[in-house]
Amino acid sequence: KCQTESKCSGDLEFAQDCSSDAEVTHGRAPLLSTLAALSEVQIAALFQRQVNFVQARKHLTKQYATWLFALTATLATPIDGNTSSALRQLTRYCCARRSQVQDAEDPELERLNILICIAGRHFGQGRDLDV
Repeated sequence: KCQTESKCSGDLEFAQDCSSDAEVTHGRAPLLSTLAALSEVQIAALFQRQVNFVQARKHLTKQYATWLFALTATLATPIDGNTSSALRQLTRYCCARRSQVQDAEDPELERLNILICIAGRHFGQGRDLDV
C-alpha cells in the first residue's frame, strides 16, 4: 500500500493503492478516466474503504462525498453482500449525521440527503428508512 501521497504517481495508482484518509482529504477528485479503468471488484473495495473512512469522521466533507458519489455511480448491480453492507453502514451514518445537523442551510445536509437517496432508492437499502 501507498503510505504517502508523494508515492502516488498517477490517478489510477492512487485509486487502486492509495485510498487512505490523508490522500482523499488532500483534495484529489475522482476522475472518470480513473474509475473507468478499475474493475468492478476494485470499485467495490474502494467504496467499502471510503465508507469506513467516512464513518470515523464527525462530518461528511465535500471530498469524501465526491468520492462516494462517483463510486456509487460506478458500482455494478446487483451488488454483493459486502457492498450491500457498506451501503447500509453509509446510510446509517448519513441518517445519524443528518439528525445532528442544526442549520437547514448547511451544505453537508445536501450531501447526506443525496447519499441516503442513492443508497435507499437506487440500491434498495432503505427498507427500514423513510426514503
